[in-house]
Amino acid sequence: MVAITTFISTLVFIFLILASIQDIKEREVYDLISMGLLIIILSIKLIISLETGWNYFFSALLGFAIMLIIATFLYYQGGWGGADSKVLMAMGALLGADFTFPILKESSQFNGLEIPFFLLLLLFIGSAWSLFWSAKVMTEHWKLFKKEAKKRHRKLRRLFYLSILVAIILGIFSYKIDPSLLIFPIVLPLLYPFFIFLTAVEASCFYIYKSPLDLVPGDWLSQKVKENHKMIVKKKTLERDDIEKIQMLFANGKIETVKIKEGVPFLPSFLAAYAVFIFSSPIFYWLTTIL
Repeated sequence: MVAITTFISTLVFIFLILASIQDIKEREVYDLISMGLLIIILSIKLIISLETGWNYFFSALLGFAIMLIIATFLYYQGGWGGADSKVLMAMGALLGADFTFPILKESSQFNGLEIPFFLLLLLFIGSAWSLFWSAKVMTEHWKLFKKEAKKRHRKLRRLFYLSILVAIILGIFSYKIDPSLLIFPIVLPLLYPFFIFLTAVEASCFYIYKSPLDLVPGDWLSQKVKENHKMIVKKKTLERDDIEKIQMLFANGKIETVKIKEGVPFLPSFLAAYAVFIFSSPIFYWLTTIL
């Protein structure tokens, strides 16, 4: 079983590396990689279940279903692309919902909580990666970012002065109550430049105009597409039928470009989260045994 687990982990790493490279370079991932990973994982687990029992495969299906619900919600909220959603579902099938099966839970290094632990890692690592990528994009579009940041600061500078005033008041009370609480008034004013950075970099660096012929499923349409004041496609994550409607308008000379929001290539976060997940499993198992 150890050899099979190592084989599956190696295979997943290869797929995630390929997906991450393609996501960074092309901002899309072929279904051959994202869906291929899901199909291979389910197929392997099905074959293994023929020997070890169906709990193993049912756990994979339940894990897939859990991630399907999460991925669908994030996709239609415009927070994820199609490839991110498919890879998340594949990871659900890989990790499984072992907490539903006592036999699998007893042999699990994460006490059956593989999915929650992986999602927690993905949240923290994904946030750090998003900040890094935003800083990278900011440096590449420094003039645009600087102009947008100044404009936003002019509009919101009263909010900054208010945060300073609140921080001073909190600082006085914190010092009298407990000096260790001074961390809160110190951090409060720092939230303002952080907010300006995030909103300015998004507004100035993440929006592009694309030809309808270059659109791909998963692109985030940030501006409604209309014809004669009639909405054809609302702001959403584009699907194939949406692209066909937009390209029809382009063919008829109604539009030339559409405004698209380019998100952070998020699949490298999956790769990093899975790497941490694999190498931290002995530590997590040790913690669950002593708590």
